[in-house]
Amino acid sequence: MEICVYYEKINEDSIRIKRVYASSPTIEIPEFIDGYIVREIGTIVFLKRKSIYLILF
Repeated sequence: MEICVYYEKINEDSIRIKRVYASSPTIEIPEFIDGYIVREIGTIVFLKRKSIYLILF
């Protein structure tokens, strides 16, 4: 599965996920990305997705 995640830093150790592009209808959001803790998921993360069957945290 190919996935592309765009994020922004909230502080020194945390990020907010802004957008996720994936080829699969199942998306797993990891606890850490590039060594940063995922603290928030933005309001338009999955805006253009036509179908999402499962989001795992």
